[in-house]
Amino acid sequence: MLIRCRSLDEGSSDGSLPSSLYSFLCIQKAISDDLSRLQLTVLHNQMLVTLRVVSIYCDNLTSYSNHLLQFASREGDGKNRECRTLRALNGMEQSMSFLSDNWRRFSLIEEMEGSEEGRAIVETCEKMVSFTVDKVTRSRDSLLSFLLDIRCREGLDRISQKIVMDQREFKNTLAAYMRELSEEERLDEIAREVDGISSECVEGLESSLVSPFLHLSFAHLSTRISSHLRMHHNESYYRFIYEALQLSGEVLGITQCDSSLFRLLHYHSQPTKDLIRQFYAFLADHSSNQDCSTLNFIKMRTSASFVSDGLISLSLHVTSTSGLFHPLSLISPSSSSHISSSMFLRVSLLPLYLFDPPYSSELPLKSLFRKNQDLKRRHSFRMLISPEVFYTHGSVVTISLIEKDYLSIERVIGSHFILLSQVAVSHGFSDDLSQFRTIPFTVPPPLNSIPIFSTLKSRSSIDRLAKEFVRSETRKTMKKYLRSSHIFTTQSLSTLSLP
Repeated sequence: MLIRCRSLDEGSSDGSLPSSLYSFLCIQKAISDDLSRLQLTVLHNQMLVTLRVVSIYCDNLTSYSNHLLQFASREGDGKNRECRTLRALNGMEQSMSFLSDNWRRFSLIEEMEGSEEGRAIVETCEKMVSFTVDKVTRSRDSLLSFLLDIRCREGLDRISQKIVMDQREFKNTLAAYMRELSEEERLDEIAREVDGISSECVEGLESSLVSPFLHLSFAHLSTRISSHLRMHHNESYYRFIYEALQLSGEVLGITQCDSSLFRLLHYHSQPTKDLIRQFYAFLADHSSNQDCSTLNFIKMRTSASFVSDGLISLSLHVTSTSGLFHPLSLISPSSSSHISSSMFLRVSLLPLYLFDPPYSSELPLKSLFRKNQDLKRRHSFRMLISPEVFYTHGSVVTISLIEKDYLSIERVIGSHFILLSQVAVSHGFSDDLSQFRTIPFTVPPPLNSIPIFSTLKSRSSIDRLAKEFVRSETRKTMKKYLRSSHIFTTQSLSTLSLP
């Protein structure tokens, strides 16, 4: 078969298909015709012959795709290599589609599906065909990449350099008689260039190859933008690149533009305050998804209501500490009892820039473990918050379990974050929208594993608010979150003496 294919492809051809494709397809159909003439009736013979025929189809497809790959890789001038690559791609796609669609009809599969042994043979054949198609697809993708190098890599590189230019650099590229373009006009110009390049690049390709080729082109454009991307710019710079890349994807027909570059540009294109709120919203979502069965936890009742002056009064009532365990004090053998560590419950409102003055209150937990106290007494944290801040997404109330040693050095055992927007607010004293919550004290994920924090950290050198935020969160992390596997002693709820 390959001898026939090579002899046909040696001559010149001006079409978009290799000369050997028709011969290849006829050979596969001839194998099917020979099989039908056998008129096999014994199931065992049908299974053996079917396996052998499907194996021949797979071997033929693999051999033919390798031949086309070698045919396209032959040395020659640019135009000849482009034509050979185009014909090889179309031939590979046509042969693969032909066998994928017809191998069942060409074999005796339909006659064997009624028995259990026959179904096992069918499953084996499907795996063989699937493996072969995947292998040929990888060869096809390598040829697509080669065609992209020949046809449009230069144009895509030029577009990527235009996209990553800031406004000052783009202005310097204009001639003296040309007026400065707005961002909308720049986006329209980029869209026209992408559309023109994509139309030229897919010319002559089979329709089923257009989508993979455009996806490959978009991936190359994204890679080039990543390599040229400048850091430490303002939000408008990244917002323009994000919009330009998204528009390029729409022009190329990419419906899902989800990649690490898009997430990076999305974060960098947002103001610092929005990123900080998203960071705390992420921590609140992380806290709500934790299982408290293996963690320290307390139970609280949260309630919020409108009061005078248009403010919202938020109350946190401690109702149970049955899940709170008091760690044994870390006392060295040479130390006395006055240097034992103390436990505190701290409630704060975050982010700090939203609350003026900032709210943070804490109480010692020694009273929690006193005996003979009134257990029916409720203990509360109360704070007043403006409605605008209360309903801002990312505003959270943080409840932390803190351990302090005799030098007042803090170590955070765990924290819990609650979005204020998820707390029900009553509009009168008759309404009771209290919510009973279990508050598990979890350890937040490492800061460097959170993309939003990495974005703020890279921005901290040029943004004062980001610098203060990174310093504050890093200081918290340096306080070394304690593992929840300490030895604990269960105690009962006692009086909380609030300031």
